[in-house]
Amino acid sequence: MSDPAIEAARREVRRRYENGRGVTEFEAQAMIDAAREALAPIRALIDGLEVDLANAPHESWPAIVVEALGRLEPLIYTTEELTDD
Repeated sequence: MSDPAIEAARREVRRRYENGRGVTEFEAQAMIDAAREALAPIRALIDGLEVDLANAPHESWPAIVVEALGRLEPLIYTTEELTDD
């Protein structure tokens, strides 16, 4: 089973350091913790979406999904990206 936080930290280590050399265990754990922190509200939103969809009639699903996508945007994109036209 993969862990998105660990995978993100590994990508960052490879990007910053040749073959991961030079990164301390503390730095690696800080990257994983930061990624998990960034993902936490997205996970919560997805969990809520699953509950909303399970309790809603099928004809309401498109509106529920569109609303959830709107709530996801500020969790994924920077303010600048959201305001660029």
